[in-house]
Amino acid sequence: MINNTWTKYFALIFLGYAILSGDSNAAGHETLPTYHWAYQYIDQLYLRINNHSTVKVPPLFILNKPYTRDDVARWLGHVRKAVITGQISFEPKSEFLLNRLYQEFGVEMAVLKTDDPGDKLGLSCSLSPQAELASDQPFDVNGQYRVSASLAVGNWLTMATTINNNRSLRDDSLYWGKKKWGQTAYSEQGYARLHWRQFEMRFGRDFIKWGPGETGQLLLSDYGRPLDFFGFSAQLKKIKLTYFFANLKHRPLDNFLKPQYDGLYANRYIAAHRLDSHWLNGRLHIGLTEAVLFGGPARNVEFAYANPFITYFGAVENDQQSYINGGNGNLFADFDIKLYLCQNIAFWAEILVDDLQVDRGNAGDLEPPEWGLLFGGQLADLFGWLGSDFWLEYVRITNRTYNAYVSWERWVNCNQPIGHYLGNDFDRWEARLSYWLNPCLRFHLGVVRLRRGEGRVEKPFDTPWMDRTLDEGYREPFPTGIVEKNIEVPCSLVFQPNAQFWLSLGMKYIRIQNVENKFGERQQDWRFTIDAWFEWKTR
Repeated sequence: MINNTWTKYFALIFLGYAILSGDSNAAGHETLPTYHWAYQYIDQLYLRINNHSTVKVPPLFILNKPYTRDDVARWLGHVRKAVITGQISFEPKSEFLLNRLYQEFGVEMAVLKTDDPGDKLGLSCSLSPQAELASDQPFDVNGQYRVSASLAVGNWLTMATTINNNRSLRDDSLYWGKKKWGQTAYSEQGYARLHWRQFEMRFGRDFIKWGPGETGQLLLSDYGRPLDFFGFSAQLKKIKLTYFFANLKHRPLDNFLKPQYDGLYANRYIAAHRLDSHWLNGRLHIGLTEAVLFGGPARNVEFAYANPFITYFGAVENDQQSYINGGNGNLFADFDIKLYLCQNIAFWAEILVDDLQVDRGNAGDLEPPEWGLLFGGQLADLFGWLGSDFWLEYVRITNRTYNAYVSWERWVNCNQPIGHYLGNDFDRWEARLSYWLNPCLRFHLGVVRLRRGEGRVEKPFDTPWMDRTLDEGYREPFPTGIVEKNIEVPCSLVFQPNAQFWLSLGMKYIRIQNVENKFGERQQDWRFTIDAWFEWKTR
């Protein structure tokens, strides 16, 4: 049930320290989990701050998450100073966003004012129950229940661990782990973080989320489980360099390869490096990423990929060892950008490139391009309607983009996508309008249109173009095969009176044509949900 035994001992050490020391204030140097509600508040506030073109508030690297709690606290301190000095003024429905963040990060803001914060230990637990009623399914109650601990040693070392009992995985056929007593729990986080000025180093398990998307990210998302990795980042004013090397869950060998090897599993690794920068007083953010997934039944860690300062494209192309069936590595390049304009307007985009054929020398060069595209825009206080936010986003990922000829190079971990949660061969539009009725109550209304072809990440990598000549060429439709077409209309009402609690009542209309890519199959459904969040933590 718990797949990291050392994490349990880690938690016991924290608990013993708390009992002996009696000092259990929040440390502030731990990362802020990417599912935390504060990210939405920060994004909304960030958009409104950037309406003040003359204000110089040191920006966050908003395309590179997770933030740390002290990063947010430091940024809030600069915002507060700008408010006090009169450089920034908010209308009431925006000012409460700032006050709610003060409430959440007040301890960290106070700690930052001291020269020696000392050793601190933080304990917390969060409950996120969810109840759903659908017209074609029985009433069901799920949820996620977390217990966390963090220990800060001085101002340079932070250790943290989180255990998540995710009951929504009970009926998931793809769940990677043991089910015991009807529970599905795992170590969601468990890391040590060294930090000194603008440099940090992390070792263990934690979230990584790169990109600007509201509905998902193309290369690295937080949809699946956090990765086990070693990594570091370094900041230099407007530039941030980030690198990590991760060990993924092993994969069973393809049947046609098992007779050739003694082992039944393939080792798998990811190496990625990223350059973030911000310009125009934090109004323009740009990210460049290169990543490679490699492995094999007898392949171990290679220092070429452990080097953050070389290009992985060159390492893969120049590798002459010709691992199994040409499986030297699955290479990705990613570019993302977010631009804040005046009048509370923002635009963003992300482009993912897996494979583009440039040569035309043989049938293999007829392989269709494999790439992904995401773009969107957001308006705050729409047409003077204070407290409103509207955004629109489009995502398109072609067939086979996350797939690979050998199964261990597929862009998945623990049977879940590492990139966008919908995988390959789809496009999706979503529009969302939200409005703060009062400082505690928010209304959401959205529309989703999804087209999904027959391609899947876990499908065998087919090569129909190999049966064509260069003169014949090869083209395939998008999406491929019988296309499933979905329309969704979700709405919800969210009540959040403080930083420790929120309650959401939701309703969604769903209409699907060609369900599961079966021609003529139709489905129509209404779903009602109740979601809640409660967090307790030492202060």
